[in-house]
Amino acid sequence: MRRNALSIYKPYLLEIKRGCDATGTWDWNGDGEKTSCEFLSNSSNILAAANEIKADNLGFLEWTPGLFLAAKDGSNYMKTSNILTTNGDGHTHKMRVERYGTTGASNIEFLYSGNDTPKNVVAKMLIDDLDSLKTGRNALLAPSATQIGLSIAHSDKYMNVGSVIVDQGYDTYHPYSKCEAG
Repeated sequence: MRRNALSIYKPYLLEIKRGCDATGTWDWNGDGEKTSCEFLSNSSNILAAANEIKADNLGFLEWTPGLFLAAKDGSNYMKTSNILTTNGDGHTHKMRVERYGTTGASNIEFLYSGNDTPKNVVAKMLIDDLDSLKTGRNALLAPSATQIGLSIAHSDKYMNVGSVIVDQGYDTYHPYSKCEAG
């Protein structure tokens, strides 16, 4: 996403905005069937997200074992939860992340639910409609962000649930540092 933010995601967000404005729907899961565009700020956040994208080649986010394990714990909790949160079972997001390493300078978490295509999941992360500070969007577009961990799990209530954690300078504890993406 960060490599092609300006050339792919900015035009794509503008396309989503046009579709949501015209019909109130968009093909979120890629099956050809359009469903509701449900955003708290109507489509103004879609345009705001597109306007924040200023460049391509922001650098890749490095898969980080400790962040993946924390995201996996969060997804596993959410798949059986009655509410969409990773703050449960006696643990917070921060506790899950610190279980596997030392938090970096800009640790943030996105929560996901639904059956969207991967491209639409990223689009919704950029739109970041539920956060008035746009913490997630800012993290994804910040050249200083360098690390990512993500996990998605099946949920009977929400279809799929996921946790995406972005950071800079996160240090995975030694016992977990040899985990590899695969």
